[in-house]
Amino acid sequence: MVSSALVDLSQISVLCVDDDPVMRTVVRAAMQQRGCRDIVQATDGQEALDFCAGRRFDLIICDLHMAPMDGQTLLRELGERGLAAGRAVIMLSADHDPAVVAAMQGLGVGAWLAKPISAHKLVERVAAVLGLVAPLTADATSAAHGEEAERHHTKLLADVVVLEELLGSLPYRERERPATWRAMRRLLQGMAAIAGTFGYGLIAELARRGDELLRAAEAHEAAAATHHAAVSQGAATIVTAIKRVVQNRLHGDGGEPGLRLLGRLDDFLAPLRARLEKPEKDSPSP
Repeated sequence: MVSSALVDLSQISVLCVDDDPVMRTVVRAAMQQRGCRDIVQATDGQEALDFCAGRRFDLIICDLHMAPMDGQTLLRELGERGLAAGRAVIMLSADHDPAVVAAMQGLGVGAWLAKPISAHKLVERVAAVLGLVAPLTADATSAAHGEEAERHHTKLLADVVVLEELLGSLPYRERERPATWRAMRRLLQGMAAIAGTFGYGLIAELARRGDELLRAAEAHEAAAATHHAAVSQGAATIVTAIKRVVQNRLHGDGGEPGLRLLGRLDDFLAPLRARLEKPEKDSPSP
């Protein structure tokens, strides 16, 4: 992940929305430590709406559970009023319901941070959603394409973190397993698109295989419940491989090692997908 010590927040504006004054203080202090001076605080969703109607913020850091207007309702209202464009959003919550995570992504949430939060993790998430990374070379920062590629590289890293968190929730939320698979598929589909655009061919192939595995699990939910450990293992193997490729900035198809990796992965996934589909194939015709 991006080192929080390398993040400069001096040029961004932040709206912090939380009904807990202690949490607002934590967020403000973390942002100020990295140079941010434009921090507005709101105690609930309605107050945040009023602020957003009057000005634009680069980033909204929002609590999910607030009264009378919670974070999810706030984001819906922003969208309905045409105030959501150009605003990055980080959602804070002690809960990590995969169905809610999926819904939040549909409302524009770029990162999810579980409470209690740390300043280090918060700054990491801010850097990820805003694409604030330390430049590798002067030449790289002088090229617009290089800057865009760097932002998308950081986004891939942030998506890996979310995938790992969703995977970690699977053993404890059996009834929410399909919703978790759907949330993971959306992330993998987005990663495949980004990777294909910026030359990470191996990541694109890995993400597609993860999407295909979870699509098969969704389509054959009963069989997937029986083989859930193997499905989770396959998804975890894919996510780990993506993480290593992103961290090492391995462009292209990975050459011979990349082909061997995909071959070993296919050797594992092909029989697993066959097991998922077999019950339906073997069922008698009506």
